[in-house]
Amino acid sequence: MTIAVSDLRREGQSYSYTVDYDAGEQGHWGFRADEARILDDEELAAELAEVGLRLDRWLDSDRRWVAAVPAN
Repeated sequence: MTIAVSDLRREGQSYSYTVDYDAGEQGHWGFRADEARILDDEELAAELAEVGLRLDRWLDSDRRWVAAVPAN
């Protein structure tokens, strides 16, 4: 699997980038992220609450990936 990030741009606190995945015979795919941004803990909690979720736990030691569960 080859993963390539291209067209990375920062504008203030927002980022835009393209990620392309090449899995050889298994296929190729990618996505474009526009206006992505890094959230602090309060912003993350607010964004999750807005869609009815809450933070359950961090999935990695760098705090880049989270598990969220219903807020109820």
